[in-house]
Amino acid sequence: MQQVTTIKHNANLKLFSIIGLIISITLFSILKILDNSHLKLEREIFIKKDLAQIEIIIAAQTTEELLKSKKSLESLIIEHSQKLADYQIDPDKFDNKNKLKDKSKELRDKLIKGRIAKLEKEIEKFKKLISEINQKLTQNGN
Repeated sequence: MQQVTTIKHNANLKLFSIIGLIISITLFSILKILDNSHLKLEREIFIKKDLAQIEIIIAAQTTEELLKSKKSLESLIIEHSQKLADYQIDPDKFDNKNKLKDKSKELRDKLIKGRIAKLEKEIEKFKKLISEINQKLTQNGN
């Protein structure tokens, strides 16, 4: 009986540890978002954030921040274009999460098309943002 109680106690401790970790990560993420008061767009924000959220941040950026954001986006376009080209040549080589391994041909084709579409969509998003940054720079007289 005592052994069962100890096992339950250990399981509860592990559960509380996991919950504590999740809460810590969530709080860290919230603080990181709130710390963006300087409105810098980091590379991962361009990739992970919704287009509307990025547009709001761009609208409040200084000229210096806009130029830095534009440079980051141009770099991301080059990187994603290379990823896309490499993936189209050999999807298995870039299947680091083993999503294609041991899948039927139909499912593989669907996964490959989905990954290609995702990369193409991100590249288009980056191009649209560069266009918006250029418009804002023009409005600012640059």
